[in-house]
Amino acid sequence: MKGFGERALARLKSEEGFTLIELMVVVMIIGQLLLLSIPTFIGTKNRAQDSASKSGAVRAIQTGRIVYTDTVSYTSATTSALTTAEPSMQFNNATTASTGSKVASTDNSSPQVFVTAVWSASGTCFYAKDQALVGVSYGKVTGSTQANCTAANVPGTMNGW
Repeated sequence: MKGFGERALARLKSEEGFTLIELMVVVMIIGQLLLLSIPTFIGTKNRAQDSASKSGAVRAIQTGRIVYTDTVSYTSATTSALTTAEPSMQFNNATTASTGSKVASTDNSSPQVFVTAVWSASGTCFYAKDQALVGVSYGKVTGSTQANCTAANVPGTMNGW
């Protein structure tokens, strides 16, 4: 009767391993799985970027409302007043483009209307408009350029998010 070590050694000598074709098939299957998962990952990344930008637009509107309640006019919602109320964000004037989810382009030229635009890295510009007597409406422009993502370029009708 052979010992354990002798049996293991005999088994090692008899096995030949995988063929090149078997290894190529495994690599091809792994490649197909990666190709199927990449679009899902990209879609998830774009949705996360869009969510961050939507949150930035809502935060800018909320900050504008905070400043509005002090004077009952959005004209007092200057970039410095907004920055004082919400220091974690950067607020630009209506003609300066947003550059990210924490940078809002704002328009406070009307006493009763406040508009903000926030850029998403996915290529979408998100808008929010607060009309003091009507409420907040939301819109977006997909396929936009970052340079056009300003509060001054807000579309006439808001198509929702």
